Amino acid sequence: MKALRPILALGLYFSIVPVASVAQLAEATTELTVDQVLAEADKHDKADSVTVKGTVVEFVQKTSRLGHPYFTFKLKGDKGEVNVYSRGKADEKVKDKAKVVVTGKFRKSKQVADFTVKNEIDATVPDPKQTPTGSRAKYGIKVVG
Repeated sequence: MKALRPILALGLYFSIVPVASVAQLAEATTELTVDQVLAEADKHDKADSVTVKGTVVEFVQKTSRLGHPYFTFKLKGDKGEVNVYSRGKADEKVKDKAKVVVTGKFRKSKQVADFTVKNEIDATVPDPKQTPTGSRAKYGIKVVG
C-alpha cells in the first residue's frame, strides 16, 4: 500500500488541476504563424508567451543611448508581419531572410517614450530575479532554416 501512495497523490493532483491550466500549457507550446497571431491579437495580447514562426526582414542591431545593445526586426508571415524586439546581441544567424521561431510576450500596442509600437513580440529573456525559471527558458529566437 505504501508503494501506491505516490501514485495516488499524483492522481489526486492531476484530478484537481484546473482544465484551463492544462489548456494554457498546451497553448504556450503551440507554434503559431504570424497571420494566426494577428488574426487573434486580442487573445494573445499580454498572454504569458507566444511562439511564432516566420521570416526575418529589416533586421537591425542597435545600441541604446545608455550603451545597451538590442535588436529589432519584422517577422513576416504570408499576409502580415509583427515587430520583434530583444535586448542583447543577436546570434549571427539572425539576419534578413532567415527562417526563425520567436518566443516572447506579444503586445498589440506598447507605449515607448514618445511613440507607440504595434503588434510586437518582446523576445528578451526576463530577469531571473523577477520570473520563475520555467518562463525564462522559453523566451528567445531560434533559427530554423
